[in-house]
Amino acid sequence: LYEQKLYSDAIKECSKAIELDSYNDKAYTVRGMSYYSTEQIEKAVEDLTTAIQLNPTNSVAYCFRGMCFSICKTAEANSVIAFDKPSSFGLKGFKLTNEVKHNLLQSLDDENTAIQLDNENLQAYLARAETLFWLENYENSLIDLNKVIKECPDEGVFELRAEIYYLFKNYDSCIQDINKVIKFNPNNCVAFDVRGRAYYMKKEYDRFN
Repeated sequence: LYEQKLYSDAIKECSKAIELDSYNDKAYTVRGMSYYSTEQIEKAVEDLTTAIQLNPTNSVAYCFRGMCFSICKTAEANSVIAFDKPSSFGLKGFKLTNEVKHNLLQSLDDENTAIQLDNENLQAYLARAETLFWLENYENSLIDLNKVIKECPDEGVFELRAEIYYLFKNYDSCIQDINKVIKFNPNNCVAFDVRGRAYYMKKEYDRFN
């Protein structure tokens, strides 16, 4: 049900499974993932923490709990910027508050643990790449993104890597990645914006729009 994005149904079925077996860490994990997907973050953290307590080797639970922390659902964070989609252009003049940075470091700790438990957990690598991006650790974010792209090339992954290339002033690589993003989604406005800026920085003004 979760894989079919039937999150409400998944929550109901997992709740039934937990009633029958309160030590079922998988049921807590899937219900926590479903809560995360429906933006019920506090409930997600509670379930995922229970799953980890029941099974300290549960890589998926660590990964998704880390993703919950990285959303930074504080009133302060929400009033400034949405943290579920990193963007270098949205960060101009933005400074992380201590509260937001604390959440990101919690996220990073869980994502590191998830990867230590399962070094093939691509979701954890992607989540860590996004967290590292927010912490302005672009070099290590790029390393994680490269690993994810090898196994699972995706619009969002190419977009984030393109923005890091832009920050590194590697405009050719930025444009190459953005072209792939546009193939995935010709309606991606951010992609056209990033590509236009890259052409502008290359002084190819006739291609800037």
